[in-house]
Amino acid sequence: MTAQARVIVKRTKTNGVRAALLALTSPVAARITIWNDIHPVTLMKSRFSAYAKGKAKYVVMTTHSENEIKKDGSKTKSGVKVSTLEADVIATCEKVEFYGLKIANEKKKNETEHLVSFSYNCRVRGQKGFGRGREETQSELSTFRKEEDGKWYFLDGIQGA
Repeated sequence: MTAQARVIVKRTKTNGVRAALLALTSPVAARITIWNDIHPVTLMKSRFSAYAKGKAKYVVMTTHSENEIKKDGSKTKSGVKVSTLEADVIATCEKVEFYGLKIANEKKKNETEHLVSFSYNCRVRGQKGFGRGREETQSELSTFRKEEDGKWYFLDGIQGA
């Protein structure tokens, strides 16, 4: 482990398994993959923290290979690719402040899929000459899928669920 990343080990409330969470401090650290035993809820929390801290590489790294935007990028209605997942996350993190995460529910769907429902608060960051936007509460139902390497990854989410 380099000085560019710290590893924080803690017990998860959901399964008691020791899980390693990355506190990413550089793009180099984002390439470290040590989440073998991380429960999907813990992975979801670490991804939320990555959004709150603007760590796009971690979000991309923990996204399942079958995620549509990771595979094909963001597209217009006519199918023209206009952005990548990483570029979308960077743009979102620059515009939106994330905080107040609350886990509502989680359910093991089967051996390879797990659902996590949660809510969070956010607001649009102020632009020069303007104040911050009003606080909004968002909710999502996320699907996590276990890959052949034995690790859980974010597959997709349904906003407002």
